[in-house]
Amino acid sequence: MRLLDTALATPRPHLVPLTLDLAALQKNTSPHTLPPLLRSLIRGHHRPTAHTTARPEDDAPSLAQQLAALDPSGQHQRLTELVRAEAAAVLGHATPDAVGPDDALFEIGFDSLTAVELRNRLNAATGLQLAAAMLFDYPTPSMAAEHLQDQLALEAPATDSPVAARKAAEDDDQSTER
Repeated sequence: MRLLDTALATPRPHLVPLTLDLAALQKNTSPHTLPPLLRSLIRGHHRPTAHTTARPEDDAPSLAQQLAALDPSGQHQRLTELVRAEAAAVLGHATPDAVGPDDALFEIGFDSLTAVELRNRLNAATGLQLAAAMLFDYPTPSMAAEHLQDQLALEAPATDSPVAARKAAEDDDQSTER
């Protein structure tokens, strides 16, 4: 017990060898209550794939098209919804409601592995190549969405960015009114 007390008193991580009854975990534990670190150990329990939050319709507007139709505030809201949905899927929650826009991700169950998984899912959804440590720098869905919005604006040519496209459309409307 003294060793455990010592380990808990230090901020450094420690290796803890232990025996797990994986069959008992699989039989007696809901995938939604199982800690993310243990989910991959349970046979038959698969983490949600990137398809979980994707819309299956072929004619559904792409994320870029959705963002182009929105003002900056709407874009931020849509990207926050995306981050929340993907974060909830990574954690095994049935709905994005389990992850609030201002929840600190590392306080609600994320660790370095699940952070990389979320980053990979966001890469797939946005077409960006985000840094592996992105969630350490932007630790809430709202902050991550703001970063995504900035990165998407940088990636798009000035005339193809959602903000530029909206401004061009507004300029065209004003010119036709004259």
